[in-house]
Amino acid sequence: MDYTQRAVESILENETLTADLDDQAADLLLDWAMSLAKEAAQGVAGINEASAEEQFGNRMRNVRQFIRQVNRWAGSSTATTPDEGQSALNKALELAVQVYGEGLPLVSSGQVGAFSQEAEQMGQAGDRITSLRQLLEVRS
Repeated sequence: MDYTQRAVESILENETLTADLDDQAADLLLDWAMSLAKEAAQGVAGINEASAEEQFGNRMRNVRQFIRQVNRWAGSSTATTPDEGQSALNKALELAVQVYGEGLPLVSSGQVGAFSQEAEQMGQAGDRITSLRQLLEVRS
């Protein structure tokens, strides 16, 4: 079973992952999603087929939920109040733990607040996506 191909198709065929974004931001988010999906596929390499299917399905579900939430957060930057933006970011960070694993150090509420305020000032969804990815991947 080619899990990498399935992972790529799962991302590219799901328009809801980038529905709230302009093309530039959507490309950035799809790039991130593809990277995470390929990692999910690599994570099941070498294990028995039944376990691989279950783990792959769970990992891909987590990736899609996370990316969809980042889409909501980044794409609604001008249409939400600061509290709604903070709530959307918090949800994305909760889902990030499922994607990146328990090794992802928890970001303190102070860091989240500071990041959220900084992200509000960015305005561009692509900038928000890039900043969140850097925050999570530097920490993981």
